[in-house]
Amino acid sequence: MSSACVGETTAGRIQAPPRPRRGLGRLLSALLVLRLEAREVAPLSAGLILLNWLHRPVIEMPLVAIDHVAQRREALRRRLDAIYPF
Repeated sequence: MSSACVGETTAGRIQAPPRPRRGLGRLLSALLVLRLEAREVAPLSAGLILLNWLHRPVIEMPLVAIDHVAQRREALRRRLDAIYPF
């Protein structure tokens, strides 16, 4: 069995673990952002506009439900204020 620890060398000095290469990752991220910013803007097409319009109810349905709950809450508050005016 060896008594040497994982971070030690045979001379008894502890070596620091190698640092990850963060600079390369940052450079890659910067290049991807620049690529995204530099891409051409596609012209509007009727197909894309129609597709966005078809997906519109998916967003509006929860908003209508929230509005409906708010209207019911307001109606209940008005009824309670009429019954208990304090």
